[in-house]
Amino acid sequence: MKVDKPKEDFLTEQGFRPNNKRMLFYNENSRKVISREAIEDHNLHWLEKCVNETHQNWKFYTNGVIADDLKSEIISEIMGENRE
Repeated sequence: MKVDKPKEDFLTEQGFRPNNKRMLFYNENSRKVISREAIEDHNLHWLEKCVNETHQNWKFYTNGVIADDLKSEIISEIMGENRE
């Protein structure tokens, strides 16, 4: 699944990185994970709102519900990926 170029460029400019294995984009500094499916299904305005939200804990933006154990697994992978 390929993300529209304007959306991908916007995310990259905001410090997001792709994780092709999980089909998502993430930003470790802002603690946000956005699924490719949600990116494709929503417009750029929605994406801008997600990126600009502030919060303390990891926030997942998806089209469905993600189990807490899967969220933990994804976060661990992200943290490990950035340490290698």
